[in-house]
Amino acid sequence: YWDGYDGEFVKKVAYPSTLGKVDVRGCCYWGRGALRTNGLCNFGKINYLLGRGAYLRQRYSRYPTIDFCRNPGAICSESSNINDSDEVNTKELKYVISLFEWIERIQLYSNSVSKWDYMDQLKLYVDEGFKDSGFIDAVSSVVTRGCDDYYCS
Repeated sequence: YWDGYDGEFVKKVAYPSTLGKVDVRGCCYWGRGALRTNGLCNFGKINYLLGRGAYLRQRYSRYPTIDFCRNPGAICSESSNINDSDEVNTKELKYVISLFEWIERIQLYSNSVSKWDYMDQLKLYVDEGFKDSGFIDAVSSVVTRGCDDYYCS
């Protein structure tokens, strides 16, 4: 992971959670994919809307054979035969999951305490000519830490 405090890549340990936890024992929903999708709720939403969960509820499912709750690692799979059944375009899967996560978690982000709202800040960033890196820094923090301040957790 990238350590923003020290400005270096750290490859010796897992990326710490917001509580500073780095052990992965018993944590089968550790961050995966381009935007580090994690948590039962996020995988549940993906499964319900795009995966096996949608299929079982007789709704359209882009990935009807993938149960993201049972196999969260499918998001990062390099194999096109994730479930030993249907072929899956893994590049497309990674893109779709990242896009879903971006829309669900980043674009909808709003913090009533700091008064930082993604859509408001995006409009301001564009209106001011893309000049201030503060917007990019805040979005990066939302992606990696789940909050808009560089030092939050």
